[in-house]
Amino acid sequence: MGMSPSKIGRIETGHSGLQPDDVSALLGFYEVSADKRAELMDLVRKGDERGWWERQPGLPTVWRSLIDFENKATRIQNFEPLVVPGLLQTGKYCRELIAGVNPTLSETELDNLVASRMAGRTAVSRCLRRSARPVHDA
Repeated sequence: MGMSPSKIGRIETGHSGLQPDDVSALLGFYEVSADKRAELMDLVRKGDERGWWERQPGLPTVWRSLIDFENKATRIQNFEPLVVPGLLQTGKYCRELIAGVNPTLSETELDNLVASRMAGRTAVSRCLRRSARPVHDA
């Protein structure tokens, strides 16, 4: 394959970035079916795409990270006993919650945070519709 065992180990354990040529070689070595191989190669290529949240100005770093995690998640398990979970919040509820936590935010900052929360909710909902229906236990 033209790769050292240490490089293969770093790729397999996630300690190294994925290059399409390397992944293709590994999939061939592992004798992955053509359909699965195409699916995995598509994921590798999409892995370098920037999400909408990375182009959104004014988002705090922690919000960018959270939205990135939600976007990449295959399952989200959430427990919030005191507030409505973020992915189920309405715009008005989200606005009041954020303003209550940080009353020093300007209207523009508040609008931006609420819009990003609602956009993230929409993106996650779209992904869930393609796979499995969410389960909400009360």
